[in-house]
Amino acid sequence: MLTLLRRRAEFSPLRLGPEYVRTGSDVLVRSGPLAGQRFELRTELSETKADFTLESIPDSPVSSAWSSVAGHCHFDRDANTGLETLWDIFVHPEYRRKGLASLLVHVSFRALLESGRPAWFAMRKLMKVDTKKPELHNIGIGLVAIRLGFLPAPEIDQVLAAGQVRAVHVLPATSSSPPGLLTHLNRMPGVIVAVELAFDSLSPLRPVPVSDLGYYRRFVSASELRRQALQGTWLIGNIDYVLGRENIEQFARHLASTPTEFGRFTRSLAAGARRMGRRHGASRRE
Repeated sequence: MLTLLRRRAEFSPLRLGPEYVRTGSDVLVRSGPLAGQRFELRTELSETKADFTLESIPDSPVSSAWSSVAGHCHFDRDANTGLETLWDIFVHPEYRRKGLASLLVHVSFRALLESGRPAWFAMRKLMKVDTKKPELHNIGIGLVAIRLGFLPAPEIDQVLAAGQVRAVHVLPATSSSPPGLLTHLNRMPGVIVAVELAFDSLSPLRPVPVSDLGYYRRFVSASELRRQALQGTWLIGNIDYVLGRENIEQFARHLASTPTEFGRFTRSLAAGARRMGRRHGASRRE
């Protein structure tokens, strides 16, 4: 009880995406480029799957002519561990760079935390790579992952192990993405991309991609890239990310609106972490 009271006293929310008001399935955006836009939230939940779709409401003042499906995301759910894995997130081109991906993450993660079972979170193949046109894609969702406290999955040790890096190329900036690195591997997933992040001392949880091409020309080694990725100072694309156990409160502060919610969310996440630990321990013994 004392721990819970201490957490409630210390709770302060962190903003993720635009402000919004949700009433049932109706979502009204209150801030940012989509302020005034209304969406219908369609949710499909089962023991093993979860789908969330935001559909624009035609009489909204912001974008009445745009596609009705503004955004969608899909999760695989593991009933044994409580792991909720985000496999894919789609945002219609007309809604990109307007905060919709953050809104969709906020709405869906909250819904899964409120589903009543211990929960843990992962993102599958964060920032997938288009090998036909190699460049950095979906940087926004990668920045959301870092802000929430996600870290590269343990497989990064194998991906960037000695002898696995075949070639490294600097990716120039494009009209829609910053510069970065393209790394060819001797193992799956074959290629990864990477971008260095800058952190403002006044907003340490709001990283932005480094835009100076010179930063990427000083690439030293795969081991250094791995170390910095695990510290959250580089964002790696085309691999899995998992919520860091040390970042439970950081994650919950972005999703909770009240001290009561914060306490409930942290308890659910702590239970999820314990279940994940027991499951992994059993797997190692087998």
